[in-house]
This record gives sequence, C-alpha cells and structure tokens, in this order.
Amino acid sequence: MLQTTQLIGFGADVSGGGAYTAAALALGSGTNFFSRGGTDSVDVDGTDLVLSFWFNITGTDGANQEIIGGPVATERIRVRREGDNKWDVRLLTSGGGVVCDVHGTTAYSTSVNTGWHHFAFAMSSGGPQMFIDGSDDAAATTNNGGTIDFTEANRIIGSGDGASRCHMDIAEIYINTDETLDLSSSDNMLKFRTAEGKPADLGADGSAVTGNQPNSYFRADADTPANIVNNLGKGDNYSFTGTPAAASSSPSD
Repeated sequence: MLQTTQLIGFGADVSGGGAYTAAALALGSGTNFFSRGGTDSVDVDGTDLVLSFWFNITGTDGANQEIIGGPVATERIRVRREGDNKWDVRLLTSGGGVVCDVHGTTAYSTSVNTGWHHFAFAMSSGGPQMFIDGSDDAAATTNNGGTIDFTEANRIIGSGDGASRCHMDIAEIYINTDETLDLSSSDNMLKFRTAEGKPADLGADGSAVTGNQPNSYFRADADTPANIVNNLGKGDNYSFTGTPAAASSSPSD
C-alpha cells in the first residue's frame, strides 16, 4: 500500500537559514540491512533511473559489498563495491538480460580513499553514467539497452544474497525509477552535492531534485536510527533486519 509521509526531513536543519546537515546510518556489522519485502506499489518497469547516496567504507576490504541488491534469483538492480574495491552497477531485464553493467575506476577501502564520498548513477536512452564525488568514474561499460525490471520481487538496502552485506556507513539514499538526469551537468550534480562537497538538501520528500517525489528516499535519523525504513519518497516503507545504529560521523562533517 502506498504510504503517506510527514514532510519533515529527519536529517534536515529546520531552524531556518542554516546549512543542511545529513545524518548517517552504520551498517558496519555486516548483519544490518533493510528491505521492502516485495514489489513496491508504485514501481513500474522502465528505461530511466537516477541513484544517489553517500558512503564511508568501514570494513571488509577486498570483498563484495552490496548497498542495493536483492535475492540472487530475482535481483535486477545491483549496486556494490566489488572485490577489487571499485564500484559496479548492473541493471537487468525481467528475463535476466543485461541492460547495462558499469565498473568503476577508483578503489575505495579502509586504507585507500577513506572517509565519506558521494555516489551518483543515471541511466537513460543515452546510456549509463557513474560519478563519484562529482567526477566520472566509469571505466568499463556494457550498454545493451532495454527495459529495467524495477518491479523485481524484493529490494534490499545494505545486502544482496546474504553474502555481500555492507560494512559501511550510508546516508541520503535516493532511488528514482521514473526520471533521469545528465550527471555531467554541474547544475544537476549540485542537486545532490554542494560546491563544498557536502550533501545538498533534497527536500523533505526528495522532490527538490526534479520537482517530483522519487520512488524511494531514505534519510537517516541520528536520534532514532530505526526511522531509516520510513520511505520519504512516494513508495512503500521498508523493514529493518538487525540493530539500526547511528554512524559516528556524517558526510556533512
């Protein structure tokens, strides 16, 4: 069932005039993740996609860590830091055909390129784009085109098939399966990442990016970490597995 959200951002500065401060969630134990448990009531298959989130690797270098995934048999959107410590995005059709697979250039681990970073990905008829910290990070790209299976059976944040769980802090997870953006445009990148390299305020419901609510937008709540499952976008809420905990730092620091 489509849920209604209260339009107050968990991480936002609401005092008036202050810079936006993003809270973050710790997924460092490798046992914490949250999932929707089925097909989202507002998702439809399509060809456009925009993803954005902030990450800080806190453990398990040299292994797959899926920030967006699902059960291996039905996983259609997979976003992970792979065993070479570089990011990879794979999108599939409902039949399991590869729409695109993009592998990154830069390694991120507990010893290389440490700390907070911004990840952004967009898919359109022009092909995929993958940017980290405002720069193009795509090294190897397979682009076959096709319709992405956004109505996959389940979607999980912080885990894939149970063996590729995240050991990282995360913040500001934005998933828009209805629209696309050209990430090479500095104006579009500023919708997510300020000129100072900090999180931009996406709006209480994520609509500041394109003028429309995305399917999913998850803001961490430093006071009540369990609130991460409350989808501020137009889609369904998720359920948490494990023990939600606030991260010890923020991409706004």
